[in-house]
Amino acid sequence: MNGTYCESACALNYRSPGYDRRFESSAILVPELQELVCRETVDNFSCDITDVSGIAASKSVDYDIQDIDQFPELRAPEYISPDSELRLANNLTHRGIRWDKMRFADYSWTSRRLYWLNCDGSHHLAAARYLAVRTGKSVPLNGTLYRYTLKPDAVKKLQRNWYIFAVPDEEIFHTFYDAMEGFQCPFGHSVLPENLHAAQSCKDMLGLIWLTQWQPKTASVAQLLSRAGFPDFNHILSRHALQTTLN
Repeated sequence: MNGTYCESACALNYRSPGYDRRFESSAILVPELQELVCRETVDNFSCDITDVSGIAASKSVDYDIQDIDQFPELRAPEYISPDSELRLANNLTHRGIRWDKMRFADYSWTSRRLYWLNCDGSHHLAAARYLAVRTGKSVPLNGTLYRYTLKPDAVKKLQRNWYIFAVPDEEIFHTFYDAMEGFQCPFGHSVLPENLHAAQSCKDMLGLIWLTQWQPKTASVAQLLSRAGFPDFNHILSRHALQTTLN
């Protein structure tokens, strides 16, 4: 969502009362989103395999795996037993790792931070990492790093114009939509940012509700959502933006 992204990535699906009081859908551009995330490219980035704490893609994505150490234990036990330097070396020879085209991403708003942006080989690299920890073997990795951080000033701009709440995705076009149509109150909706919410493995997927701050009805809905305990996404953004300044 930085300035290099296309406009569609910075637009909301917006619903507002139209003819015969029925809601009409439109896409509206949110300029604040265009400057919310800063991307820095670091060429010739180096790290150890044990620094990698997340993997971007895997055939095991639908399984509820909480930690990278659990990944080979649950999905590739044959790659880590017995734990030896020879088995470590065998995992590192898998062609899917693509040593000459390694890419990484660091997201300031995630707990895992450093992700390997892979196309294949997830089970083998995770197994190699697992074995490197247990054998004490250093495995250097080199490639390109994309570092993503939130801009505190952009977060403040967003908060001045929008109330944003996280709600169960399945309710947006059921209970919530019916209530907003009955109240004749406009709202926008979007997905959560990548790597902030494990939607594919979570039973209760979340979405974001956007309410403008210059209408009395939207302010009333925001107060109701806050009192009901729905997560205030502006608070979440503030917390992660503060973490960016501390780093």
